[in-house]
Amino acid sequence: MMPSEKEAKPINMAIGKRVQELRKCHNITQEKLAIMLNISHRHMANIEAGTRGLTIENAKDLADIFSETLDYIYRGKTMSQNMPPICQLVANTIVHIQDEEQKDLYIDTILNLSNMMLKL
Repeated sequence: MMPSEKEAKPINMAIGKRVQELRKCHNITQEKLAIMLNISHRHMANIEAGTRGLTIENAKDLADIFSETLDYIYRGKTMSQNMPPICQLVANTIVHIQDEEQKDLYIDTILNLSNMMLKL
């Protein structure tokens, strides 16, 4: 069931704040991010202000642009919040690797190391 307009406002505001924080953290202007999402500058400003919600397509694009999960974009939760610290470190490292070959190599190395440790 879709949230009512009254329920959606605080949700949109929280999402908008996260989008703004991510944008600033990556040193991207609001105008440049709007271009990257193929939306108007006004639309981008409204998303950040919480007066307009995100489409799922925009959310997926934002997740790709900022190397974040949709769960973080929508709910502010990272996949590693409930993991032990060492797992958080590994997960956060993997999420931020841009090159897919490097990411695969890193994951394979971790899997090999895990298998070696299980044999000890």
